[in-house]
Amino acid sequence: MSISTQQLQLLLHYTPLLTTTGTLMFTLCEDLYLRPFTHLDPLAVNEILPSYIARWFPAGFSVILTLYPLTWITTMVNLLRMHGPQRRHAWRWHAAGLFFSIAHMWWGRRAKTLLDTIRRSPAQPQLPNGDPVTLLAAWLRLNVRRGLIADLPAGICFLIGALTRGRGVGHNHAA
Repeated sequence: MSISTQQLQLLLHYTPLLTTTGTLMFTLCEDLYLRPFTHLDPLAVNEILPSYIARWFPAGFSVILTLYPLTWITTMVNLLRMHGPQRRHAWRWHAAGLFFSIAHMWWGRRAKTLLDTIRRSPAQPQLPNGDPVTLLAAWLRLNVRRGLIADLPAGICFLIGALTRGRGVGHNHAA
């Protein structure tokens, strides 16, 4: 079974939307799985949270390092392939989606610093920014804010871009 050129074009066309949907779901899942730690006994959570974050972070970070670059690369390829006046609106939506997707990284240093501080907390009993639960709560606020300001608008832009560009995808004219 081989994949046709038209199928590859369709896959390329929808990949930014699909990967951004994946990052939105990942953001939601992070909140669903980590927020309960902020509602439990802080003494117990402060004891286990550093080792939990140390095991969770590498896998989570690999998701980020896979989905975002895949979004950016496929969006750039799509932008380079969009020609003609009928594609101008789709091009703008894809460019806006790319901007918002890259904007996710504006919070990267702060987010990583918070998680690194939680991971190192057993070696630093007197954390300057608070205990691990307090730091996790700060990270969760940052993550939700980042999702609403960057990831959700990126997804909306890619959806509109995909729908706007949807006519003629996979056909021989200016796909």
